[in-house]
Amino acid sequence: PARLANNPQDHFKDKPLQEHGSLWNQLWERQITNWDRGGPSVALRQTLLTYPELFDGTYPNPGLLSDFVVHGLGHNIKDTPPASSASASAPRKTALVPACGTGYDAVLLAKVFGYDVVGLDIAPTALDSARKYLESVDRVLDDAQHHAQKEKSSDDTNDDNTSMRFWVENQSSSPGRVRWVSGDFFSDDWLADAGAEKFDLIFDYTFFCAIPPSSRPRWAARMQQLLAQPNGRLVCLEFPTGKHPSTGGPPHSAAFWFYQLHLANPGNEQVITYGKEKHSAAQDPGQDVGEVTLQEWAINPNAGTSTAPGLAMIARFKPSVTHECGRNYQGPFGRDWVSVWGHSL
Repeated sequence: PARLANNPQDHFKDKPLQEHGSLWNQLWERQITNWDRGGPSVALRQTLLTYPELFDGTYPNPGLLSDFVVHGLGHNIKDTPPASSASASAPRKTALVPACGTGYDAVLLAKVFGYDVVGLDIAPTALDSARKYLESVDRVLDDAQHHAQKEKSSDDTNDDNTSMRFWVENQSSSPGRVRWVSGDFFSDDWLADAGAEKFDLIFDYTFFCAIPPSSRPRWAARMQQLLAQPNGRLVCLEFPTGKHPSTGGPPHSAAFWFYQLHLANPGNEQVITYGKEKHSAAQDPGQDVGEVTLQEWAINPNAGTSTAPGLAMIARFKPSVTHECGRNYQGPFGRDWVSVWGHSL
């Protein structure tokens, strides 16, 4: 077989989206997975623990959110809570992790936060790794329970997420289940295996940046379609925020307004147009993309006439903990941000 590029960017160069599934699977088969973080997102865990009001059917007081930022282009923050539909007999909440890979974040949402989770990936070999990982977590938890050796950590911010001890110390008293589903996020074919058509929480990390930028209008429309009404939440761990768009991908540059304009205008291909770079200003290492004049994409906020209701930003903040590659502005990827989105009223 042909030699595979170790750099995913070289592997996907000039390949259409419909070929990406087999290309990702080839990388998993050859164990070329340098994007694998080795454990769940501590930024996602921190968000769910610190700001539960974002996920319980109410909207937060921005003053309660550390480093809260209202960012860009006239998008308003919701400030009026809807009537809560929660009840003691409410069904277990559901979550979706598209492009789940080894499944760390799907397992986190199920084992620590009690969601019934669908881990979706277009690469079947990735899901083989996810199944093995979940089996290893279950063995550790079963063994700890059997021997009555579970020790609750006194540190609620423990972020040793690559250790199996993480699961013992943080498991929920009422864990949810995980379903591993192979399929194309943009197709409906996988929904029957998922056992759900709408999800209370969707977590996007390294999926938005993995697809070609020209597919982002479809990404936003699909997120809007899959997010449960009225209180579903899309959590985006924005990455890579400081990568220059001219460097290509995956991972492709993911400046904040890419998320904002696409999610506010799902399916709209005119609000941001992507093209090839002609010229760009010099960029200092770690400089935010927003401070650079670029010609490989163009924003047209006046084109904001959506074919479907958009999603509204509820909160955006810098997590105090995250994966190493997104901890500061000086690296090649920039600083991670968390943004949380809900249906527009």
